[in-house]
Amino acid sequence: MRILFCMRFKLKYNLAILISGCICYNVLSACLRQYKATGENILELNKENIKRIIFIVVICLIIFWGLNNYSMILNGVEYGISIFFPFILGLCIAFVVNVIL
Repeated sequence: MRILFCMRFKLKYNLAILISGCICYNVLSACLRQYKATGENILELNKENIKRIIFIVVICLIIFWGLNNYSMILNGVEYGISIFFPFILGLCIAFVVNVIL
């Protein structure tokens, strides 16, 4: 039982690392394509590029956290839908009644 838990735990973290790494790789490769196309040196460490790098790192960390805590995120989405469901249902009923009349 313990081995199965450890394997599932490892798989979950490895999957999260793989997906966040792929997203970061795609962002960095887009920066490299921009460098090749425009000739603008986006890899020098000026103020704008440091902000860009920090933004990429923060996005990767948020994605990593989200993939590790997907059940908490799904619970939040479910709670939000449960709050707005009566309003959406009311709009649908009003639309149907308006078409009939």
